[in-house]
Amino acid sequence: PPRKATPLGVISQTCVFFLILFPFTGYLVLVHIPLFSFFSFEGIIFLSVPVFTVIMMIYTYLLSCYTNPGSVPENWTPDSEDPLCDANTKDGKHRFCNACKQNKPQRTHHCSVCNKCVLRMDHHCPWINNCVGFYNHKYFLLFLFYASTSITYCSTMIIVRLVTSGTDPQKAMQPWETLSLIVILTILGPFGLMIISLMFWQLYLVLKNTTTIEATAYHRAKSYSETNHKDFSWPYDLGWYKNLKEMFGNYLVLWLVPLNPRSSDGLKFPLNPEYVQSMNDRELEVLTSSLEESQPKDS
Repeated sequence: PPRKATPLGVISQTCVFFLILFPFTGYLVLVHIPLFSFFSFEGIIFLSVPVFTVIMMIYTYLLSCYTNPGSVPENWTPDSEDPLCDANTKDGKHRFCNACKQNKPQRTHHCSVCNKCVLRMDHHCPWINNCVGFYNHKYFLLFLFYASTSITYCSTMIIVRLVTSGTDPQKAMQPWETLSLIVILTILGPFGLMIISLMFWQLYLVLKNTTTIEATAYHRAKSYSETNHKDFSWPYDLGWYKNLKEMFGNYLVLWLVPLNPRSSDGLKFPLNPEYVQSMNDRELEVLTSSLEESQPKDS
């Protein structure tokens, strides 16, 4: 089940709903109603965009908050044939969580806030009072997308309203209306910059099939390979299109629909063939070296 409501979580979610509804209400009252008729074709078109994006934004936000990001099944044991089941440990043993007292699958990490291991954990987000993990990552990405779309649209229309108010006497506004729109833009500015930046960062991670937690290891490994003039391959990078399908589903028309596309259980992931081949080559090299060292020397 998702985490229980906490005072900090309730405050965070209240702030998010305020940041969603306040600009939209301001746009509706101060921009749309003065410029368009509700029942005209033009009015319906210009109103449908913000209404749709706000509805989708709220829906995907709630899904992000209240969807279990993924937990490790009780008494789960690693697959001995999984080439990465012990790849992230220094001693070569299976990954084990000392807090949960259980084995950890690939890409699973323990969240100290949620106090549990989360499948394919990206990060813990205080704004949704939940972890972003295997089962709710798509919802979180869609929330960022619809929020960015709504913020961009409302900000553009508010700027247009302010400009036309100063150039067209028939569309002139009262001082309190102008001040209100400026306040809304002041709120939308930093909020929009944060949301849009986070959306592009998350999209970059999806294209590489990595996570916020794995990003440090990804760039360290890539830098090491480039420094030592070696080929670099990330274990989970299947190519940008397959990476997108891993996150959003197999059907392109459903990528922006908040449906869970996961066909797997989050315990094991398809691997980059180049990485698997490089692992096989290293194992063969180690085996060959061991065989050579075990041969008796000529007297």
